[in-house]
Amino acid sequence: MGSFSTESKRKVLHRFSLAMIILVALLSYFISDAHLHQTWMGAENLGWLTVCQFILMTFFMLVAWRSAPNAKRLKDVYLLLIVAIIARLLLIPVEPYTSTDTDRYLFDGKIALSGFDPYRVNHNEPALSELKKQWAPPEEHAKYPTLYPPLSLGLFTLVAASGADHAPHLWKLVTTFAGISTLLILAILLKNLGRLRHLSLVAFSPLLILESGIGVHIDSISTLLVSLALYSFSKNKIATSGFFIGLGTLTKILPLMLLLPLVFGLKKIADSFRLSIATVLTIFAGYMITITFGLIPVGSIGTLFEKWRFGSPLFNLFENIAEGKELLLITFFALSAGCSFIFYRTLKLEKRIDVLSPLLPWSLAVVLLVSPVVFPWYLMVLVPFAALSPRPFMLAWVSVLPLTYEVLGGFVSAGSWSPANWPLVLISITLLISIYFESRRKLDWQAINKMLFRSQASINRRSGNAMTREKY
Repeated sequence: MGSFSTESKRKVLHRFSLAMIILVALLSYFISDAHLHQTWMGAENLGWLTVCQFILMTFFMLVAWRSAPNAKRLKDVYLLLIVAIIARLLLIPVEPYTSTDTDRYLFDGKIALSGFDPYRVNHNEPALSELKKQWAPPEEHAKYPTLYPPLSLGLFTLVAASGADHAPHLWKLVTTFAGISTLLILAILLKNLGRLRHLSLVAFSPLLILESGIGVHIDSISTLLVSLALYSFSKNKIATSGFFIGLGTLTKILPLMLLLPLVFGLKKIADSFRLSIATVLTIFAGYMITITFGLIPVGSIGTLFEKWRFGSPLFNLFENIAEGKELLLITFFALSAGCSFIFYRTLKLEKRIDVLSPLLPWSLAVVLLVSPVVFPWYLMVLVPFAALSPRPFMLAWVSVLPLTYEVLGGFVSAGSWSPANWPLVLISITLLISIYFESRRKLDWQAINKMLFRSQASINRRSGNAMTREKY
C-alpha cells in the first residue's frame, strides 16, 4: 500500500506539472494581448510578466523532471510528448512580445529579394523607403546591415517571398516545426541512451517553447541542426554529423565550436578528418553560393559586439576593469584560456568522445561567457546538452538568464533600452553557486532522485516499523 501511494503521488505530481505547463503557455495570449493594446499591464510591466512566465515554466519543468517515471520506451512518455507538442502548437496564433527580430529577419529577406545586398545596405537606404513602409521593420535595427549567416538569410528570403501579410505567420510555422522536430529527435536520442527520464528538460524548456513560439528566433533552426548533429554522431555517422554542424554554423556561428572537442576527441584520425572536411565543405558551399548571388556575407556582426552590452556578467566585469585594447586583450585571453582548457581535457580523454561529454556544451558556453551580448535565446542551443547530461551550471544558466527580460517594460513603454543591474547580480550569484557544486563533485542525479523520492526498501522498512509499533 505504501509503495502504491508513493507512486500515485509521484504520478499525480507529474501530471499536475504537465497541466500547469499548458496553463503557463496559455498566459502568452494574455501577455500578448496586453502588449498589443498597450495597457498598463502590457507596457510598463511587460518585462515582469515575461520574467514571471519564464520562472513559472522553469519551475514546472523541474517538477515534471523530478517526478517523471524512469521510462525506457517512447510509449511510456507519450503523454509528456503530447503535452509538449500541444504547448508549442498553442503559441502559433500568439503575436510576439519578447522580440522584434522576426520583422528584422523578414525585411532582410525582402531586401535580398529586391536585388539589394542586406549585408551592405541598412534599412534606412533611400531606395528601400517604399518597402520599409510596407514591411515596417523595427527602427532599432534600421542603422545596421544584417549580420546573419547565409543559410539564415536564405530562409528569411524564402519566407519573405510569401509577402508582408503572410510571411510572419509562415515564419512562425517554420520555427514551430523546428521546435517540435528538435523535441522528437532528442526524445529518440535520449531513449537510445537510456536517459528518457531527462526528457522533460527538453520538452518543457521555456527557452525551447517560448523562444520558438513567442520570440520566433532563428536559434530554433540552429538548435534543431545541432540536435541532428548529436543524433548522427551517436549513430557513428561522422560525416553526416559534420554536415549538420556546418549547416548549424550557416545559421548561427556558434555551433562551429563543437569541432574543438569532437575533432580532437575522436581516436581515429580518419574520423577526425571526415568530420572536419564535411563541416568545412558545407560551410564553404554555403558562403560560395551566397557570393555567387552577388552578396558579401559579412554584415554588421562587429558592430553588434562593439556597441551592444547585455546579459553577460563576465564581460561586464571585464569592462569594469579595462577598456579599449586592454579590454580586447582580456577578452581574447579569457576565450583562449577556455578553449585551451577544453582542448587539454579532450586530449586527456581515455575513450572516444561521445554526446554525453560535458566538453561539448562547454565548447559553446566558453564563447557565450566572454561575449558582450548574451540574449536569452542564445542559450537555446545549450538545452539539448542540459537534457543529455544534466549538470548544475548549464541548468542554472538556462534557467536564470531570462531574468534579463525585465528590460522589456521600459523599452516598450518609453522606448528606453536600459537593462537593470540586478539580473546580472542574480545571474552571477547563481552561476557561482552552480560552479561550486560542479567543482566539488560530479552530481549523481540518479542518487539525488532516490534521495528525493524514497526507495521501495525505505518505504517498506518504515511501514514495517510502524506496524510493529502498533502491534506492541
